[in-house]
Amino acid sequence: MKGREAASPKSPAPSPQRAGRNVFRLPSPYDASSSDEEEEEEEEEEEYEHNGRRAEQSPRTVPSGAAFVAMPARETQEERGRGSPYRRDDADTLLRELEKRRREEVKLAVKANVQSYEEDVRRLTESFDAALSTLTQDLGQQTDPMADFIRAESEKRARAVKQQMERYLREEEERTREDNRRLAEFARRKQALDAAKQQKAEEEKRRVEQERAERERAEAEAKRIEREKAQAQAQAEAEAKQREEQAQAQQKEAESKAAADRQARQASAAAATATATAAAAKTSGSDSAVYKQSLDLLNDIKNKTESGIDPAVRRHVMQKAHLNIQQISADREQVFSKIKLLSELIQQSASQNEATKLFCLDLIAQKIVQQGDSQVHVAQLAAFPIADVAVALCTLVPDLTRILIARFHEKCCFTIPYYVPKLQGMSDEDHLVALGYQRKRNTPTGFETEEAFFERMAGFVTLYAAIMQADPFQGKPHPHGIEHAWGWMARTLNTTPRRITATLVYKFLQVAGHALVRQYGRQFLKMLLLLKTHTLPAMASSARAHTPSVTRLQLFIQEAETTNMRNLTTPEGRNY
Repeated sequence: MKGREAASPKSPAPSPQRAGRNVFRLPSPYDASSSDEEEEEEEEEEEYEHNGRRAEQSPRTVPSGAAFVAMPARETQEERGRGSPYRRDDADTLLRELEKRRREEVKLAVKANVQSYEEDVRRLTESFDAALSTLTQDLGQQTDPMADFIRAESEKRARAVKQQMERYLREEEERTREDNRRLAEFARRKQALDAAKQQKAEEEKRRVEQERAERERAEAEAKRIEREKAQAQAQAEAEAKQREEQAQAQQKEAESKAAADRQARQASAAAATATATAAAAKTSGSDSAVYKQSLDLLNDIKNKTESGIDPAVRRHVMQKAHLNIQQISADREQVFSKIKLLSELIQQSASQNEATKLFCLDLIAQKIVQQGDSQVHVAQLAAFPIADVAVALCTLVPDLTRILIARFHEKCCFTIPYYVPKLQGMSDEDHLVALGYQRKRNTPTGFETEEAFFERMAGFVTLYAAIMQADPFQGKPHPHGIEHAWGWMARTLNTTPRRITATLVYKFLQVAGHALVRQYGRQFLKMLLLLKTHTLPAMASSARAHTPSVTRLQLFIQEAETTNMRNLTTPEGRNY
C-alpha cells in the first residue's frame, strides 16, 4: 500500500466548489480533461442555474419526472345554463354524479402529484446520498466547509421542492373549494327554481279550482235566478189579474161615491162660508171703520207728542229704539237682550211723563213695522225674531199692542184687509198714496212699479202673520194671537178679490198656516176648500189677475188638500 502511494504522486486537495461539482456528477476542472469538456461543463452549469430560477419564479412548476394527471376542464356558466336533455330530465341525478366524479378526479390528481413529488424527493435524496458517499470515498476525508456547503445546498433544494409541492397542494385545495362552492350555488339555485315551479304549479291548481268553483256558483245562481224569475212572472200575472178585478170593482164603487162626495163638498163649502161669515161679523165694525179707527189713533198720538217732551230725551229715545230694533237677529240670547233693553227704554220714558211714554211706544211700533219693508220682504226668515220681540213688548206693555196694529194698518191697509176705494174727486196719485205706493223719481208714473208694491205689501203681511202665530211670552196670554189670523182669512174670503189678493194669501199661509191647522184642524181645511172653490176661480177669471201668484196659490191649496194639510208644517226659520 505504501509502495503504491509512493509510486503515485499525491494530488492536491480539491476546493469545496470542485467537490460540489463532483456531487452533481459534473466534470472537475482539476481532472485531466480538454478545454471542450470545460466549456460543456460551464454550459450545463448555466443551464442548471437557469432552470432553478424558472422553478422559483413559476409556482406551478414541478420537478422533472413528476407525473401529471389530466384534470377535467371546468364547465362554463353558459354550458351549465344551457344544459342537456339529460339534465333537464333528471337534474338531481346529474348534480350528484358530477359532484362525485369531480371529487374522485381531484383526489386522484392530488394523490398522483403527491406520489410524484415524493418519488422526486426520494430520488434526489438517494442521488445526494450516493454523491456524498462517492465524494467521501474519493476524497477520504473532507474539510468542514465542504460538508456545510453540501448540507446547505441539499436543504435548499429540499425546501424549494417542498415549497413547490405545498403551493401546488394549496392551489388544488382552492380549486376544490371553488368547485364545491359553485356546485353548492348550483344546487341552491336549482332548489329555488324547483320551489318556484312548485309554487307556480300550486297557484295554477288553486286558480283552476277557484275558476271551477266560481263557474259552478255562477251556473247555480243563474238557475236560481231563472227559477225566481219564472215564479215572479207567474205571481205578477196572478196579481195583475187580481188587481184588474179589484180595479173594476173599485171603479164601480168610486162612481157610486162620486155623487155623494160632490154633495158632501158642496155642503162643507156652504158650512165654511157660514163659519167665515160669522167670524168676520165678530170683528169690531167694518173694514173701513177699522182703518179709520187706526188713523184716528195715530193722529191723536201725534197731537199728544208734538210738545211736552225734552228734545234731548226725544233724541235719546229715537237713537236707542232705532239701534236696538235694527240689530234684531235670529239669536235667542240677542232677542232676549233686545227685549230687556227696549222694555227698560219704555220704563225710562214713562218715568218722564205720559207724552214721552206715548212717543216711545209709537216710535217702537213704527220701527217694528218698518222691518217688514226693509228686511222681511227681502228675507222671510227675519220676520220670526222681530215678531218674538214685538209679542214680548206687547205682553209687558199692553198699550203698545193697539199702537202697533194701527201702524200696520196705516202702512199696509191689506193687514185689515181693506182696499182703499177711489173716492169721487180723488186723483189717481192720491189714490195710489192712500193704497201705500211710494213715490219714485225717474219713473213714468212717478211711483214704484206694481211688482215692487206687491213685494213690499207682502213683507208687511208676512211680519203681521208672524206676530199672530208667535208663541206667547213667558206663558202669558198672547196680545194678538192666532184667532186674529182666522179673522183675517175670513175677511179675505168675504171681500171681493183684488189683483194683489193671491200674493198676500200665499205669503200669509206660508207663515201662519201651520198654526191655523194646529188650532182649528178640519175647520181650517174647510176654509181652504172655500178658498179653492170660490175665491180662486174669481181671481183667475179676473182680467187683471196676477197669474203667477194665482198659480202658486192653487198649487199650494191643492197640495194641502192632497196631503191632508201635511205641507202646512212649521216654516223655516221659526225655531231659530
